[in-house]
Amino acid sequence: MEQTRALDDVASKVIKKYKDAEMARNLYDTKWDECYNMYRFKKKNAVVKGRSNFYIPYAFSNVETVFPRLTAKQPSFLVKPRTPNDVESSEVMKALLEYAWETLDADDVVKRWVKSALIYGTGVVKVTWVKKTKDTSDEEAELDVLGKFKKFIKRDSKKVIYDDPCISNLDIRSVYVDPEAVTAEDAKYIIHKYWATKGELESNPNLQVTDDIVYGATNDQISRGLNETQKTNLSSSNQGEVLEYWEDNKLIVIAGGKTIRDDVNPYKHKKKPFVFLVDQIDDQVIYGIGEVEPIFGVQNELNTLRNQRMDFNNIVLNPVWKIRQGAVSDVNSIKFTPNHKIIHQGDENSVKALDMPTPPHTSYKEEESIRADLQQITGVSDYAKGTEGVSVNDTATGIELIQDAANQRFNAKLRNLESALAKVGELLRDLYIQYITDEKTIRITEKEGFSFQTFRKGDIKGEYDIVIEKDSTLPSNKSTQRTEGMNMYNVLVANPLIQGSPEALTEITRSLLDVWETPNKEAIMEALGKKLQEIEQQKKEAMMMEQAQVQARQDVDQEDSADEEEGMAQEMANGMIQDHQDSADEEEAMAQAMVMARIKDEGGMNGRGNS
Repeated sequence: MEQTRALDDVASKVIKKYKDAEMARNLYDTKWDECYNMYRFKKKNAVVKGRSNFYIPYAFSNVETVFPRLTAKQPSFLVKPRTPNDVESSEVMKALLEYAWETLDADDVVKRWVKSALIYGTGVVKVTWVKKTKDTSDEEAELDVLGKFKKFIKRDSKKVIYDDPCISNLDIRSVYVDPEAVTAEDAKYIIHKYWATKGELESNPNLQVTDDIVYGATNDQISRGLNETQKTNLSSSNQGEVLEYWEDNKLIVIAGGKTIRDDVNPYKHKKKPFVFLVDQIDDQVIYGIGEVEPIFGVQNELNTLRNQRMDFNNIVLNPVWKIRQGAVSDVNSIKFTPNHKIIHQGDENSVKALDMPTPPHTSYKEEESIRADLQQITGVSDYAKGTEGVSVNDTATGIELIQDAANQRFNAKLRNLESALAKVGELLRDLYIQYITDEKTIRITEKEGFSFQTFRKGDIKGEYDIVIEKDSTLPSNKSTQRTEGMNMYNVLVANPLIQGSPEALTEITRSLLDVWETPNKEAIMEALGKKLQEIEQQKKEAMMMEQAQVQARQDVDQEDSADEEEGMAQEMANGMIQDHQDSADEEEAMAQAMVMARIKDEGGMNGRGNS
């Protein structure tokens, strides 16, 4: 007799929504299985004896070409303060996010997250806060009233062994989303399904675990009822199916048909703690399109064509024989091997290999056409894979155009990843602000060693936005960077303004050495620094010498000017003396003339008197 179990209203509601999401996702489950099988080049059809069953792993090649470019380096978080008062706290938060990324092994989580997105089109991570404790016991000495040792007292306590955020990569098949949702933000609910042991459930202080939880069966099976036989078979199991139901302001946990938590969202950010990463966006649904799904048909076409050609070659090398009845005593003695002899009765036509038609030469062109279709669909060329392309457009300009077109598609994937990583950073930011209460010390990893920084809750409070530095996850193309660095160096040193500035030339040289990652960069810069000091000293000495020369010229000019003034004064004095002498001579001459005139006049008067 079947024993039905009446579920509480909360459990019934959650299980119904889980079934709705599961039914809406059925087609995607089938598609995801096909994507995985094609990525792992698992053969869909059964192997037929004597027939080729090759699988060309083109889907695998595409995924593994894009994957390392997206996960080459750790993302660089930029914490942008919204007000001037948030500048200092944003710097602390940046250091905290970088520390979290290092200690949470986030690189490994992101790699699996990206791989899921490339294969299935969608990857999901869950960002939560986890606090773990363990039971400890210490012995404490008990003293009597006189202060003498009496005995040891055992004191049990709980020690916190982990109190930090947790980033978990989830299997896409374990996440069930509101069927009408297009993004995680507009989803009315998201359900995370997983299995947990009885001990794991009981150790969680936030769950109200009771004895009537059914282990070993799904919540759907329990809701539909279990008979006594099923219950007996499940009695030895200690794992229960858990449905973790999240709304923006709600968290419900169902385990073994029982509601063990019904609470508000414990996180103050009031968001569902899931971040979806899509490879290529489908604007109609929350799930994206990966690298495998678009090439289903073309991949199968390529496999079929290759197997047909291999079957033809096998038949040519191992032909079908036409044997007249009674011509040979043992048909198994007919083999197509070197120096093998066939004894038969009758004429030469009694035992004869069937003539095979000439294989069409177009089959090779068809394969090239299929490969061109694959490259056009995925945007991943042979050059991007590091192999020699078969395209006729293999000039340097042609290759550059192909790579530019592929880079445009790749940049769209990169923007999706950076946007998703920024959402992870925002969740981490909010969790740290909410849960950090005491003083916390973190390690700051630097290029040459590390240091430590201690802060309190108030040091990270503030308003700021989390973004990912553009292209920070891209791999470094050293050859391209060095070429670009050298080109920039040549352009800058040709600038007349820079040529006249040794300081500017030194900084340009430092930048070039950084790009080239020169091992002895510091020694070179130290030598350049000494040379720059010598140049500065030479400049000072030249300036002092020039000033001395100017002063000397000024002194000479002053002496010449004094001599000139003295000469002019002497000349003026001589002129004045001469003028005075001339005036005296003139006056003396006039006096003499007057005397002579009087004498003359007196002589005349005497003569008239005598007469």
